[in-house]
Amino acid sequence: MECRDFDKLTDVIQNTKLSNAFYEIEQSLAELSDNIHIIRKDRENNLGRLSKEKTQIEQAIKQTRITINNHLDKIQDDIIKKLNETEVNESKIISELLISLKENDREITEIRTKIENIKQHATDLQTFIAMKELEKRISSKDQFLQSMINSGNFKDSDLTYNPNSAMQDLANRIKNFGDVKIEEKPCNLVLTRRKNKQAQILLPHILSRSVDNINLKLLQTINETGMYIRGCCMLPDGKMAFSHNSLKAVTVFNLDGTKDFEVNTGTYAFDVAYISHDNALAVTSGESYKKCITIIDLQRKQIKKQYQFILSITA
Repeated sequence: MECRDFDKLTDVIQNTKLSNAFYEIEQSLAELSDNIHIIRKDRENNLGRLSKEKTQIEQAIKQTRITINNHLDKIQDDIIKKLNETEVNESKIISELLISLKENDREITEIRTKIENIKQHATDLQTFIAMKELEKRISSKDQFLQSMINSGNFKDSDLTYNPNSAMQDLANRIKNFGDVKIEEKPCNLVLTRRKNKQAQILLPHILSRSVDNINLKLLQTINETGMYIRGCCMLPDGKMAFSHNSLKAVTVFNLDGTKDFEVNTGTYAFDVAYISHDNALAVTSGESYKKCITIIDLQRKQIKKQYQFILSITA
């Protein structure tokens, strides 16, 4: 690529920091951070509740111990030991989860700091290039959050104690003090989601519907006689654009399926995408001899610009 080609990118990257995509990155980061703080607080409350429940159960065990003979000391020690081990094991699971959440929260804070630095010091081109990495890292954190929510470890844990009723009748028939276990139940958390602002989720995650229960509905059929249609996209007004590889053209159809207009790109049109801030279409040249991205003005229905490249562009 020649140096003069960089000048042609100025229109594309202009005001990148003010773009919707950059704004969405900031909002997604804020959302991830808020959700992690909500979950951390919930898990910390669960830790505190486990400790209190342990104390309450221990008192119940000792109160029962008063009514029975000294020979029950051994089984009392056994149940206390099991109580401690159960609480320690469950607390360990939650503590490990908190450590992971804390680490991810730290990384998100780093990303947010990086974004602030970009906003203050980076050029539009540097911001444009950095956005892909930021989107990838944010997607990774979002996947971590979802996998944690869907995992079996993310449940409310409560210590329960069921005393052996036989202890009240005959001390020498008692083999143990009772049973200590973790009682798991779904926990209700209100997490912020961009698509449905404050949707309440019930954990564990509800299973998706089977594909066997999904009914498909044909909304519209477009009668197109062109061959080798490689790409298509929907426009905000409901119109549809198709890239004809063999015809070296892009065709736009109206809502009713009739042809609106067609523009010859001069290259084997491979893929097509809508550019919202310019109300234009971007068309890649695929394996054409002339390697470029063609910008089509939708209002004027003609080619606006072509950006030249060295390598083939297929997406």
